[in-house]
Amino acid sequence: MSLTFEYVLRPGVETRLISWITPVPSKYFKVTSISSIFGRILTVLNGPTNPSSFSHYLKGGEAVVHLAGLAHNPSSDIDSMHHYRMANVESLRSIAKVSCEVGVRKLIFISSIGVLGSSTLSIPFTDSTPTNPQTFYSATKLQAEVVLREICRGSLLSYTILRPPLVYGPSCSGN
Repeated sequence: MSLTFEYVLRPGVETRLISWITPVPSKYFKVTSISSIFGRILTVLNGPTNPSSFSHYLKGGEAVVHLAGLAHNPSSDIDSMHHYRMANVESLRSIAKVSCEVGVRKLIFISSIGVLGSSTLSIPFTDSTPTNPQTFYSATKLQAEVVLREICRGSLLSYTILRPPLVYGPSCSGN
């Protein structure tokens, strides 16, 4: 996602970056100060589901781009599913609820093409392809999409869900 970060953090765009990861991965940022990246605000929080720790950073914002998530965890035990749910569903739930409360108007959620399945069997995925997640990752990304739709229903917060097949660039681990 480093190319996405670079785009969002381009000059002329006021950006507030909130990260749950401590320290922020150096493959994405050359951090010289924990309070400044590219002249923007960086805040490292204790966890993705504590709204009081980040609500004041969203206040006054026009849009939220939610890029966070857990992927590429080879474990398939029940404990792993809990971690996927916390990272991919509950973090989005918290961000979406707080966004509604503080008046953010747009939330862009990066989901995954995996919610549609692992392969297309020579027929391309379309907007009408039924969902068919095959992994904890894709199942929780689909759950997060459902949560986002429910929270935004009847609110002033609009949303866009993007399902990229693979976001690639330098240092991309891929599938």
